[in-house]
Amino acid sequence: MTSAYEVTQVIERGRCLTASRQIPATSEAQPILEEDPLAHSVTREDVCDGCLKPFEKLQVCTQCKFASYCGTACQASAWKSHHKRECKLFAELGSRNIKPTPTLVLTHRLLVSCKGNPDHENLTELCHHEPSLRQETRDMYLQLGVLLNGMLKATGYQELTSRQVMILFARLQANSFSVLDPELQTCAYAVYRTASTVNHSCSPNAIAAFSGKRLAIVPLREVAQGAEITISYVELASTGESRRAELLSQYNFTCRCPRCEQWGAELEQAYPPAVLAEGQTAISTLIAQQDYGEALAKAVAFLPYLNLYAAEKPAPPRKGVAPLPAHPSAGMHYFNIAKLRWHLDMIPGAFEAADAAASILRKTQLKDSELLRSVVEFRNQTYQAKCESGA
Repeated sequence: MTSAYEVTQVIERGRCLTASRQIPATSEAQPILEEDPLAHSVTREDVCDGCLKPFEKLQVCTQCKFASYCGTACQASAWKSHHKRECKLFAELGSRNIKPTPTLVLTHRLLVSCKGNPDHENLTELCHHEPSLRQETRDMYLQLGVLLNGMLKATGYQELTSRQVMILFARLQANSFSVLDPELQTCAYAVYRTASTVNHSCSPNAIAAFSGKRLAIVPLREVAQGAEITISYVELASTGESRRAELLSQYNFTCRCPRCEQWGAELEQAYPPAVLAEGQTAISTLIAQQDYGEALAKAVAFLPYLNLYAAEKPAPPRKGVAPLPAHPSAGMHYFNIAKLRWHLDMIPGAFEAADAAASILRKTQLKDSELLRSVVEFRNQTYQAKCESGA
């Protein structure tokens, strides 16, 4: 089958990803594209620096004591791809009790992958909004540039000018992805060559899904041939004002998508995002206190607020019918309800919620996703228990 996408140039939006043919909506995730990163850096100590998956125990590099791996296969792969060019540097920094930040590690690795050339095509094709950077951001980048140049010099590469530093960090800010673990928590930063062309919308038709370091762009609904493929850069369960403020601060543009310009205010008035956020915090607190009954009651009460994750204007709610928006956060909410019901020996209800979670996550997660695997296993477990109980 021919590629489902092509990179095009659009006035006022720059490079973007468009559908080269009609992309159908499916009950199981069918990636539009999949790719490994140009460079990455972990943000947590429990994450393997090779595959970007979390583990309870990791093997630390015996030379630099900085990078950690889940096994010899990942360590060998990482050594070949990037670590052999940085190990001595990290060992030297460690001897002086200096630990580079994930942003510095990512930037250094990206430059090294381009042989230290800031004008390499893998970098120059990444967009940046350098002219619109605020002064405090420029000052921060210059400070990071001093550290980066020290790292480049130590690994045998030419130092960058202030202008090159500014543009490089602006490119990273505009194009880096937060890699998510099976719990949908950030575990690494990474730059992907083709996926970096995917623009933002608060009513996206696709989503970025991860399996370790591999990224996939997965459609949320049918995408017409020639239509732009978009994802959301920010949390959708938030107000238009807060989304626009974050996008302007982090990415230097003002969103003009249908949700921001047309139907978002009506949705956010019906389902205030703050109520959902407060509810999720309260649910987590109640679970920590082992008050599972009250946690379940609140979780069920907040089901209508999942409409905030709708990629299109949701239909008016029907009494007794909970929304099933194709978004991982909605799937996780149903999964939590399923586990709470299971804990309270509410077997039929646990299966119902687990089935809803699996239905959502099948559309938004890759087939080898650990999150999808655990949800499907739990769904099957609850189904078997439901059958055995005769409920």
